[in-house]
Amino acid sequence: MFGQPSWKTYTNSRFGFSILYPADVLKPEPPPENGDGLAFLSRDKKAELRVWGDLNALAETVQARFETTLKEAPGKISYKVLRKDWFVVSGSGKGREFYKKVMFGKDGTVRTISLEYPVASKKRFDPLVERIVQSFKVLP
Repeated sequence: MFGQPSWKTYTNSRFGFSILYPADVLKPEPPPENGDGLAFLSRDKKAELRVWGDLNALAETVQARFETTLKEAPGKISYKVLRKDWFVVSGSGKGREFYKKVMFGKDGTVRTISLEYPVASKKRFDPLVERIVQSFKVLP
């Protein structure tokens, strides 16, 4: 375990979402000019958290994006769930764990959280990932 992490909030005003992230484990990268999200990297750059929004300009359905995500998964899928307005896909491959959650908003936006980290760090990262994912909220 990392000890008790220091949690900070990242809020994206453009796409209306927020997450908590362990600030002493994952450091934010410089934000993109378009304000669509943010990437966070561990000090050794082996773990990565990305959160972003998009406008779903092609009016893609939840089902279609889910199927694309399954096809593009970077390894063997161990967990997947599809609901009316969100889905999750996770698994491992090439020595890395991956997790992706995608939420479709009624306003035509799509919000995504993606995490990747070494399988060797699974015991340390899984509790952090759980809290990050639970904190991923659409703002009112």
